[in-house]
Amino acid sequence: MDKETYEKQKAFAGKKIPSMNRRCVGHDYQSRQIYMITMVTEGRRPLFGRVVGRSDAVAGEEAPHIVLSELGEAVVKSWMATHDIYPAIEVIALQMMPDHLHGILFVKERMEQHLGQVIKGFKTGCNKAYRRIILGEVEFVATLSQQTGRGEPRPKDDRRHGLLFARGYNDRLLLREGQLDNWLHYLADNPRRLLMKREHHNERTTISRNQCLSLNDMARILCESLDLPPYCCNDYAGERR
Repeated sequence: MDKETYEKQKAFAGKKIPSMNRRCVGHDYQSRQIYMITMVTEGRRPLFGRVVGRSDAVAGEEAPHIVLSELGEAVVKSWMATHDIYPAIEVIALQMMPDHLHGILFVKERMEQHLGQVIKGFKTGCNKAYRRIILGEVEFVATLSQQTGRGEPRPKDDRRHGLLFARGYNDRLLLREGQLDNWLHYLADNPRRLLMKREHHNERTTISRNQCLSLNDMARILCESLDLPPYCCNDYAGERR
């Protein structure tokens, strides 16, 4: 959404709800740019695998790493195939975690699609793998009411809507020199930090899991840990699925 359209629609948007899933006002999401993308599973379910090793190990089998589940491997395959589907995009990195992923994409030249459409396509492929591997279903079409919970009420643990990821995603724009190296270090260090939280979960300085449940919190902590400029927030929610 361009700045002019945003300003016109802002007065009719209602009360602004804090969110880290919004897109950056005025940024052209079809243009050349490097992005860091974060997506979490719905309900923060640890479906992608498990982190093993020791937080103090730096190499070898004991070094922190994730052992992927079958679904986790399918998600990796789908992410790494992004360039095959969108030749203008290069995959720079991917870090899988039990209940979320961080990935870095380089849009080398202007695309016909915007970034939200690319992410939507990725989620669609992952949803198919999720329904096949976890739900044991080959064909399933999720209706809007099933996605949003509107219509007939259903139990919170009812996952028959067939959707793997939570609504939306977080993106960060590469804005300055050295930022990419910080991102790559942050991704690679994710398993170690998770193990440290587990090993020292009773210490007051440790962030509890309840404090890390939302994508908003994760993005805020990421911003603070990397000393990044304030996240670009607006009233446009962008791609939702």
